[in-house]
Amino acid sequence: MPATPENDEFKPKPLRQRGKARVHAILDAATEVFLEHGYEKATLADIVARSGGSKTLVYEQFGGKAGLFRAMMEMRCASMMEPLAAINDDTRSPREMLTAFARAFVAALSDPEVLGLQRVASGEGVRNPDVAEIYFACGHDVAYDQLARYLSMISAPPTDPAILRRWAIVFFAMIQGDAIERLVVGAEPLADREIEAYIELAVEWLLSQTGISVAK
Repeated sequence: MPATPENDEFKPKPLRQRGKARVHAILDAATEVFLEHGYEKATLADIVARSGGSKTLVYEQFGGKAGLFRAMMEMRCASMMEPLAAINDDTRSPREMLTAFARAFVAALSDPEVLGLQRVASGEGVRNPDVAEIYFACGHDVAYDQLARYLSMISAPPTDPAILRRWAIVFFAMIQGDAIERLVVGAEPLADREIEAYIELAVEWLLSQTGISVAK
């Protein structure tokens, strides 16, 4: 567990198995409360009441509300990125792998809970920059780095890692921009065929950047 904004030297107490289950219940309850009320209006009393835990346990493990919010975001963003981490099939062509990356990323960001986290991060990030930093460090940055590593294996000739990461960022921006923004603000979602068209376009662009023939 990282240090919290309330106490940079904070260290959680060691837990037994039963305590770990209680902490997990607190994190689940925190997710519900933060999504329903946002960071500012959410209270530890609400979270504790919903989880069946105690404020003492919250302070022992997270240091307070800010630390609990950080831990919740880290857990949920890590879960959000799991489908991308599972994409590891050397038998697939670059086109198939990039398409799989794109579909998994859009699917992850389209999840109702993840959309809620995006709204919370957007609303709270201006007042609390740490919130936005957590969201990107645990979510988008993980996806960017994973795709950049894959691109380093297929690009020809070898390319500067910084450029590969920029390509990864642009790639994900191409496939998620309009589709996810609509969902975040509650507008009419794009049809699946439109999302697939954006994915196909993004894949063709990235293959051309990496030097891989689009015919492969």
